[in-house]
Amino acid sequence: MPDFPQSKPSDASRPPMPGHRGVSLRRPGGGIRLGSVAGIEIGLDYSWFVIFGLVLLTMGAGYLPSELPGTSHIVIWVLALLTTILFFASVLGHELAHSILARINGLPIEGIDLFILGGIAKLQEEPHSPRQEFIIAIVGPLTSFVIGAVFAVLWIALRPISSPLAVVAEYVAQINILLGAFNLLPGFPMDGGRVLRAVIWLRTGSLRQATQVATSVGQFFGYALIILGLVELFVTQSFSGIWLAFIGWFILQAAQASYQQLLMRQSIAGVKVREILSTTPPIIPAHISVHDAIDRYFMEYPASVFPVMHGASRRCER
Repeated sequence: MPDFPQSKPSDASRPPMPGHRGVSLRRPGGGIRLGSVAGIEIGLDYSWFVIFGLVLLTMGAGYLPSELPGTSHIVIWVLALLTTILFFASVLGHELAHSILARINGLPIEGIDLFILGGIAKLQEEPHSPRQEFIIAIVGPLTSFVIGAVFAVLWIALRPISSPLAVVAEYVAQINILLGAFNLLPGFPMDGGRVLRAVIWLRTGSLRQATQVATSVGQFFGYALIILGLVELFVTQSFSGIWLAFIGWFILQAAQASYQQLLMRQSIAGVKVREILSTTPPIIPAHISVHDAIDRYFMEYPASVFPVMHGASRRCER
């Protein structure tokens, strides 16, 4: 699911809230293919470069200079680049945890995409049980907490040795803890919303009912974030208010889309192609004009595809 990182809350110039071997190639669906980890393909959506630039700029022009006054500009920007890379590596680690555990549980993974709001692990199937849903969802935030704990230890170890590296470790520790906590909010389709769906699914035995309830909660959180973002924008005139509202809008749209996708999957489950196939489509003779084809076939029959046959002399009525 998407991850929405957040910067150090005590900083006034905080960054906005955004969880095949070989050379990088263009992906068929757009974006850039980075490679694969444990057989899971990693891609970058073009929108990712926007958030990468924003985080890098905020770190290099705001956060790090305020934390390390007197440090040279070159060192600041090198540290900003390092912090930004570690930031997105943490998001990737979060999504890899989802993907690897999904694969262990027999669910196919299309890959992982990093985009403007963080990252998303693209499962090709819904989990088959509440247990699968729960463990695949919860492992992402837990991974973020573990990464945060590791960098917190590094921060403590680096403080007496290198102040600049200690600041980087502190930021990465905090961002991962906030990332894990934010994703545990019960706003479907975020991780916390999927945990909620797993619990409801276990109690009711109905994936559809569980998804409907989780979607409603997710939409509530989406509207709440939009309102909070607009309040922050007009009260504090902070850019992060726009970002917060945008995240709320994304959750709102994603929640509804996820529910509609489930309904579609369940409605066509078990349906054979022959049950919906037209066995006697109207056939267009190859010798007639385009004008006649439009007038006698395209305008008359509610079909999107027409077979064209040489030697056909009449229409085959359905």
